[in-house]
Amino acid sequence: LMLNFVVVLQNSGNMILYVFASYFVAMLILVTPGHGAPCTCGQLATNDTYQLSSEGSWSYVTLNPNSSNSFSMGDLGYRLYSDFAPRKPLIPSMIQPDIPGCKTSGYTWRPDYATTNVTCAGETDEGLNGQVVVAYVNNATICGNFSHSSGSFQGVSFVGTIPNLVHACDSKASVHGSNVLLEVNAQATGGSYNETFHRYFFIQTSLTDTPTVSAASYKWASQSNDETVTFCVTEFTTRPTDLLTKANQPLSFDVSTTTSSIDEWLADISMPEHKCLDGVCEKATDKETRTFYTSWFQFWFNTEHVGGYWVRPAITSSMSRYGRGLWLWDTGFHVFSLLSGGPLGLQKAKDQIIILTTAGATIGHIPRVVAAGELETVTQPPGILTWAALVIYNRTQDKEFLKLAYSSFGQNNDWFYATRDPDNNGLCEWEGTDSGWDTSPRWDHGIVEAIDLNAWLHLDHLLLAQMARILGTNDDVKKWSQKAAASAKAIQGMLWDEDYGVFWDKLPGNKKNWEADSQFVKVITPATFWGALAGVATKDQVAQMMKKVLTNNELNTTYPMPVVGITEPQFDPNNYWRGPVWININWLVAISLECYGFRQEASNLRNTSLFLVESSPTPREYYNTLDAGGLGALNFMWTGALYITMLQREKTNSSSVAENILCETIGQM
Repeated sequence: LMLNFVVVLQNSGNMILYVFASYFVAMLILVTPGHGAPCTCGQLATNDTYQLSSEGSWSYVTLNPNSSNSFSMGDLGYRLYSDFAPRKPLIPSMIQPDIPGCKTSGYTWRPDYATTNVTCAGETDEGLNGQVVVAYVNNATICGNFSHSSGSFQGVSFVGTIPNLVHACDSKASVHGSNVLLEVNAQATGGSYNETFHRYFFIQTSLTDTPTVSAASYKWASQSNDETVTFCVTEFTTRPTDLLTKANQPLSFDVSTTTSSIDEWLADISMPEHKCLDGVCEKATDKETRTFYTSWFQFWFNTEHVGGYWVRPAITSSMSRYGRGLWLWDTGFHVFSLLSGGPLGLQKAKDQIIILTTAGATIGHIPRVVAAGELETVTQPPGILTWAALVIYNRTQDKEFLKLAYSSFGQNNDWFYATRDPDNNGLCEWEGTDSGWDTSPRWDHGIVEAIDLNAWLHLDHLLLAQMARILGTNDDVKKWSQKAAASAKAIQGMLWDEDYGVFWDKLPGNKKNWEADSQFVKVITPATFWGALAGVATKDQVAQMMKKVLTNNELNTTYPMPVVGITEPQFDPNNYWRGPVWININWLVAISLECYGFRQEASNLRNTSLFLVESSPTPREYYNTLDAGGLGALNFMWTGALYITMLQREKTNSSSVAENILCETIGQM
């Protein structure tokens, strides 16, 4: 066991403060907090997580302990550029010693920093043992502290890379004393996005040597006798002129602010009380505790700072894959979980709703994605944010907030019927990314009058009527109640298949599915249960749906539920919305079944979902329905959010406010 605690070095008036605790151990052991005790960064230490970021940062770092550049500060990723187009690091291998033959001998990740220990076998460094500790010291600055067993770094060069990637142009470096200013002019393009951004990254070091710069890299040939060398990389949106005129300023590597911020966030929630029987209470397993707090930490990790259309700090779905924006229906799931926490969680929940309603006022409906620099003009499911806003109101009793939500979401509902019901038959249409089920075979024949869209709209009518009732606008209560009756009639009359016993999507107009000579799109998916989610289905219909699709050869797989029945020709257990398990779908179906009294089936779905999330080091975007393998984005936010919600439901055996509001609204409580 090797431990490094607080070390303060001072020489030549240049004070460097290192605050870290690094571990080189044969095995990592999770120290589980006792019941009611807050979790801390140290208790989430592991060796199978590789990303760092900071609440409010637009960047993230990926460590590479299993690669040839393990003795490094890692690769710097940046929102939109790295997560979307061209999906590469903005600055690969920020800083690393030019020492050949280094291999990782130990690695520890914590939420606040990561430590990599290496053994190098170069010609001049036989048997050298090195270490680098990397951390965000604030949301704009990443620091790395290098040390090795041979004493000083005299004669060792440190090198960094000047970005010269696809879509990056005019990137250059300039020398300022012992420091380097990296100027990055990059363009991210793809889909509706075409964003050019200009950023400055000021690289400071504890070295006093003057670096050299080439077209591709910058290098320090160290003459220092220091046993440790520190580099810090700070992002600026404008040229940091004041810093450039003050070369060789004192450099601080102090992660205590980051540690305190994360610990404060972790303390905003507690592990749920576990069910007790005859005075004997279940205990949380180490895996449950770790996954619960790791999931809560993700909210901190995935929060980006205010800027552009982000009028409040924005929670993205995954910093490394979806850092470009805040998604509509993702936000609903995030809010339900954030309200499990204390005042910090509540504030984040309200912030997300305000970002979306502000964007909605700009374009006339709630957009699918609010990016910092762009609003997508397409959409995503209505109703879920109305539901989330009512859950917030239940806690705060803030009628001004409710008025804002009611106005925005009412306008959004009207927009759907004005733009998405071209034949005026009372059923709205969508496909693909609008639905959230982006690549589902439900859209293989094109746009449809979708069961999920129309169920969401019906649920929205009921929720808006409830909001109007709270706000005392009786005429609006009547309006939304009439709309709810009409939407329920349309769904039952046109989307229920009495012969098969499920709700289907339907092709619009007189168009028919040439494979079945029917307007129905007959692909088995969990979407049929949206009739229950909205309270349109009768209890007998829900029982028929379960009998038809919750079978071993459709959706009741080894790890249910796949988003496509496994006997469908389009089924692929690894392919996005064509076969894997999505945790949000499981949660919505489980809550629907719970409302209708099918409690065991609902519990089975929740427990399967909990198992899947616990099977990967961090929550993943989706999962293989046959082998439980985690797939898609890392640190995926709605997966972690709903893990928290479902663990609370299962361990306490009590329903959440979100569940109660839904069941009461659809008349199934």
